[in-house]
Amino acid sequence: MRIFLDTCALFKLYHDEEDTIRFENIFVENTISAVFISELTKLEFSSTLWKKVRTKEITELQAKQTISIFNSDLPKYHIVRIDSEVIKAAINLIAKYGNAGFIRRYLLHLFPQNLQRRSLRYPAAIGQSDQHGQ
Repeated sequence: MRIFLDTCALFKLYHDEEDTIRFENIFVENTISAVFISELTKLEFSSTLWKKVRTKEITELQAKQTISIFNSDLPKYHIVRIDSEVIKAAINLIAKYGNAGFIRRYLLHLFPQNLQRRSLRYPAAIGQSDQHGQ
């Protein structure tokens, strides 16, 4: 199975949170051949950690260590670049579905479409509804 993880889902693999076990089980219960993440995830991941430092959920040392581990793991992931076409489509989807409670699910579908244009097989999308937003 090939999967796309949004930042919230990926973050749960590096930091114990609600649903961490659920996401870890995806890797235990399935044969994962490729994990795709958005280019934006590299920024969002660090931003999420530093927010946890500011809110005193973790220490600065823990944030730095986690960022280091994540950076060493980056070669394991297939990074999906974000281009102006993807941004434009995301803006249109937000305008159309912005008040529907699951906008992030719609946005996740942009990335697999972007992958298809690059002749890759469609990965499963795994993410959170915007109730857990960034």
